Amino acid sequence: MNNRIFRIITNLGALGAILTLVACGGGGGGDTAAVPLSYTGPTAPVVIGADNAGSLTNNAYDNLDDVGIDATGVLNTIPVAVQNGATEQEVPGLLGQTRMILDVLDRIRSQPTILPVGVTVSGTLACTTSGTVSWTAIQGVSNTVSSGDSYTLTFNECNESGIIITGAVSLSITLVSGTPGVGDYQLEGEYNNQGLRARDAASVTTFYSNGSVTFTESSVSGQRTTRATGSRFYLLIDNEQYLYTDFDFQYSADVSGYTLSADFTVASPRFGGTITVTTLAPFVFNAPTPSSGSFRVEGASGAWIQLDAVDTNSVSLSWDLTDPVDSTPDGTETILWTDLPTWRPPGL
Repeated sequence: MNNRIFRIITNLGALGAILTLVACGGGGGGDTAAVPLSYTGPTAPVVIGADNAGSLTNNAYDNLDDVGIDATGVLNTIPVAVQNGATEQEVPGLLGQTRMILDVLDRIRSQPTILPVGVTVSGTLACTTSGTVSWTAIQGVSNTVSSGDSYTLTFNECNESGIIITGAVSLSITLVSGTPGVGDYQLEGEYNNQGLRARDAASVTTFYSNGSVTFTESSVSGQRTTRATGSRFYLLIDNEQYLYTDFDFQYSADVSGYTLSADFTVASPRFGGTITVTTLAPFVFNAPTPSSGSFRVEGASGAWIQLDAVDTNSVSLSWDLTDPVDSTPDGTETILWTDLPTWRPPGL
């Protein structure tokens, strides 16, 4: 998956890496760039036709991994509770950010004089170049992730090597079993961006977000599973707006490969409005493209396109884009994955 949405994932990963540096040391000027602090783009369902059928379907496919989790990513190699900040890894996506925040907090938790057990404590950390991070936290068990932990980080013109961060992030842990990231474990909680914004030294906003993600993450006998759900999440990336509603992203991996499944509605000026994506069968990956899996993209008046992976080289497309729309396709065609972005339904 390598189009526009992947750039969003990369930006989120970069911000997550920035968060790992916050505890290291010590403002940026005022922000002059105006950004829409809530979604202002079109929201009407997109009219799907011959000209946009391929690009919309391809964008929907790219969105399947919008939580940014893959077989070499956040679940595999970050034993948060034991690393104590000794190693860092850039990992993409919303849950990648969550794990990076846990990494930051692990440095705080490891110092009982800073964060005693069982009480609410507040403090301030200096950022690398200038600015600060104000934090409030409560933990139930010293130097480990435990049920009932909660943290809020507020970024005050926090300048990390030329990237200036403002806004706040909160994280609450509702369930922990085992040691997250090590052996068999289970981790559940909620992650909330509250006007979280990153901009460069020229005051150009590269990232802005508002919204909550409820997550579960587990590993049982080598099978790692993650799920991220929410009702509303707003992203602004390089002046492109995305509003996700009623989303449910799922990922599972073992030694043989991984699967992705996602149900969501997304509005964006990039699409010209709103599309709804429903996974009919999880996508199975042991190569860059899936060997199986199926989803349906729906736009205005119930018009739909269904994508079915045939193998890692080809994909079958079926559609009903003209009134009256029903469950019977008006046509089907098998094409190469590489031709999907420019595909046009024949006869339209």
